[in-house]
Amino acid sequence: GLGGFRSPVPPSRSGIGYSLRPALAIGAFAGLRPAEITRLDWREVHLDRGFIEVTAAKSKTASRRLVTILPSLKAWLELSAQQNGPVYPVNGRKLSLRTLPVSEGAKGLAV
Repeated sequence: GLGGFRSPVPPSRSGIGYSLRPALAIGAFAGLRPAEITRLDWREVHLDRGFIEVTAAKSKTASRRLVTILPSLKAWLELSAQQNGPVYPVNGRKLSLRTLPVSEGAKGLAV
């Protein structure tokens, strides 16, 4: 469970694994749907206030919701948070663990 969270491994600043870490962490720790993550902007990630805003326009259910940022997720997001821009790297690929080589997808994602 999340009670056994360990500090994240210092990230490599290159490679597909690094650019996907925020999106993968949000999917794993906040439970957002892949389509919602691909539409998410950093302006909707409120680390200081402790929530992610999923706007009605970006939600599958067409209703706005606020998703709590747990301490484990906050630790991951602080490694690569930005003021604005897409959380998911814009490269035309669907968000899926299958898009990562196994070594990249697993690198540093211990909980």
